[in-house]
Amino acid sequence: MIIVPNNVPPHRPQPEATSAQRWHMLELAIADKPLFVLDDRELQRQTPSWSAQTLQEWRREQGPKPSLSFIIGQDSLLTFPPGTTTPAFWITCT
Repeated sequence: MIIVPNNVPPHRPQPEATSAQRWHMLELAIADKPLFVLDDRELQRQTPSWSAQTLQEWRREQGPKPSLSFIIGQDSLLTFPPGTTTPAFWITCT
């Protein structure tokens, strides 16, 4: 499982914890879980980071074969702006 913390959420206010603090919390949370890895690509972006953009990057990097699943909390899903989860977004996930 790949965990991707967001740096600049475009659909909600910035979290109280800094990006570095959230990264560290995630490191601690998965330290004994070898199937979990952190991906910092969204933390490296200085612009708003959209899930669709990240999924498209993974698809380009991994090719069409590996399955991609998208897990999101309901609280975040409900704050997605209309039109940001197009059919192409969901097709990227298999």
